[in-house]
Amino acid sequence: MRVEVRSSGRVFDSELTPRVEKRLGFELDRFDRQVSHVEAHLKDINGPKGGDDLVIKLIAHVRGLPEIIVEETADDVGAVIDKAAHRLGYTIARRLQKRRDNRS
Repeated sequence: MRVEVRSSGRVFDSELTPRVEKRLGFELDRFDRQVSHVEAHLKDINGPKGGDDLVIKLIAHVRGLPEIIVEETADDVGAVIDKAAHRLGYTIARRLQKRRDNRS
């Protein structure tokens, strides 16, 4: 699975990409054959004002399914990545199960 990380609106440290890759790998490892790649777009929407202003948008490209898009907001980089990755894993599992059920 390939992971592309893009960020804007705030200077994020050099650990951002490995952190996103590691978390997505943990959540999506079981779907390794179905997920070709994931795009992660991280943005600081409020700038220096603070608050829940970090938004991450994950776009998963799953074979045989339309793009799966998950978006989360939080005030901490780690929290927003964790929440979105977990939600993406759950959503992919549901969609794949639904596809299996429809084939039966």
